[in-house]
Amino acid sequence: MRAGTVALAALGIALLLPQAASAAPTPVKDNGVNLNIPWAIGGLRIERDGTKRVHPGEWPTVPVASVRIWDARTAWLNIEPANDQWDFTRLDAFVEKAEAKGVKNILMTLGGTPMWAAKQQKATDAPWLGKGSASPPKRWADWAEFVQKVAQRYQGRIHGYEIWNEPNSLTYWSGSNEEWSELTGIASREIAKADPEAQIVIGAFATSPTKTLNKIAPMLDALKPQEATATPTAISIHWYPTRKNLPAGVSAIATQVRQAAEKAGIKNLPLWITEMNLRDGASLSAKNQQAAMQSMTDSASAGGIQRSWWYAWTDLGPNNLIQIYEGTPAARWLRSIA
Repeated sequence: MRAGTVALAALGIALLLPQAASAAPTPVKDNGVNLNIPWAIGGLRIERDGTKRVHPGEWPTVPVASVRIWDARTAWLNIEPANDQWDFTRLDAFVEKAEAKGVKNILMTLGGTPMWAAKQQKATDAPWLGKGSASPPKRWADWAEFVQKVAQRYQGRIHGYEIWNEPNSLTYWSGSNEEWSELTGIASREIAKADPEAQIVIGAFATSPTKTLNKIAPMLDALKPQEATATPTAISIHWYPTRKNLPAGVSAIATQVRQAAEKAGIKNLPLWITEMNLRDGASLSAKNQQAAMQSMTDSASAGGIQRSWWYAWTDLGPNNLIQIYEGTPAARWLRSIA
């Protein structure tokens, strides 16, 4: 039994690791850890409660193999705040910093509709992104142009693109499944044309609560056959278990997503977790936070997850998550495994 499992058992729970399916890909061994780093270059952020905070920016003190760029004010609405007015300042700075730190793989999430391009505005739109940010665009040509410009500008520098963030959550997507299919297909083709070597990741699906997880199958079913002209590299999910459901691991979720993908004709794609943390982990002791992170890592491996990114290296993260920044138990644990 691993040390992480022992510590969790002290909480009255034991992690049961199901065996990975034989067809599941072998997890990738990265030289370093994979992280979301929202404040790599600092700046102003609108918090979930509407307050504004400025962060000076920081880079992790652990070796970083791959960084996912999201929640960093690099969404479509930040890059093109008005029609045909482009601002790549923050994204340029982020990519340059990652390169200077020796990061070998940069994954960028494309999403966040600008208000000028939005088809609709809803009360459920993420307030930290703004009105209309969850909307399909009024004109698909505007979305295509955005994706094309990003993929061309960063050809060979940004190594992969994740198309949208949590489209099965109303906070981030207020369109129909068919519109999501159109969005995904357009982005896939534009990326493939501008940078044929770039990884294309579909999904970024939320997996809790259950009603959100159950939206994944009909969304994948809506993908049109002609949208597969650019073959995706992987399907991605987000995994935020609670202490109560952590012992079940991620295997059942992974199996449900794989089965939905196969039913939709999307076969043998690796499954990635591009956001991972314990939803109510902040109140655990230092020892048990580290044990929980070890157990989540073991569970992802057992579930055949090929790659995982922790969310997030920042002292401004949601305060219920395990906090990951310099001096925290989580940071010390990541350094020990990097």
